[in-house]
Amino acid sequence: MKKTLSLIIAVAFSFSIYAQAPQSFAYQGIARNNIGNPISNQLISIRASILDGSSTGTSQYTETQSVTTNSLGLFSISIGTGVVQTGTFSAITWATNLKFMKVEFDPAGGTSYILSGTQQILSVPYALNALNVKNYVAGSGVSVSGSTITNTAPNQTVTLTGTGSTSVTGTYPNYTVNTDLSPCLPKFITNVSLVNVSANNNSSLTYSSLDCSAYIPVGATHVILNIVASSSYFYINFKKDNLSQSLYTLSGNSNAIGMILVSGLNYENSHVIVPVDALRKFQYLFTNNGLASTGNLKIDLIGYY
Repeated sequence: MKKTLSLIIAVAFSFSIYAQAPQSFAYQGIARNNIGNPISNQLISIRASILDGSSTGTSQYTETQSVTTNSLGLFSISIGTGVVQTGTFSAITWATNLKFMKVEFDPAGGTSYILSGTQQILSVPYALNALNVKNYVAGSGVSVSGSTITNTAPNQTVTLTGTGSTSVTGTYPNYTVNTDLSPCLPKFITNVSLVNVSANNNSSLTYSSLDCSAYIPVGATHVILNIVASSSYFYINFKKDNLSQSLYTLSGNSNAIGMILVSGLNYENSHVIVPVDALRKFQYLFTNNGLASTGNLKIDLIGYY
């Protein structure tokens, strides 16, 4: 009795893009006899060939497998995992030409194969060609040749250098960057009396210079002052040097020239920050600005930065 094999297009394909894993794709078929009844629960032999270019093309790969059908005559095999007869599965040129699969079988499980049919293999198995498709773009210091990537500038010396209050320790690729913020923070000192004067009826608008070089280090740019003033309508102001505008005012009412008016007989106790010049000096003014007034002024140095 003539046997036939009803082919089913594979609905599941299994590939691996890793070279160390087997390459294969799943294939299913139904073995039937000449009147169309399934050959159930029987060991059969399959010979599968991958043909190049056409249904009569040259075989690039042939393998055999033995498999037992189920009650419906259905069987499943993985093409690429059988006993190799010719060729190499990994050498199939999926990227060029059409590919066809010729299937032969022996319903008795032997080697008397009967041609069942030849079908074109459609798109999914061609994904195996992804193993050979590699798109690389070489950047600086890198070259690409085929599937090989080469570092053309190895063992480069990487150096990081800190400046100012920043230091760098360690070696590539493990660096530690530290920044000392203490120079940016104010330093407080025991109060130093810079001024303790009475400015009775002083109407001069001439600034007086104060030298702080004995109390603050080279590099300091500002001093922190504690101001104690008592007066009846006296004015206070500060500036860095003769070329600078007046910079700071205390709480109170200021006049048109930006000085602070200290009114009444109570003391005002305030902190101000005044810039100093390269010699660590600054200037101050304590005046009645033409008013018939008296007053006292005390300036203490309490810090710097």
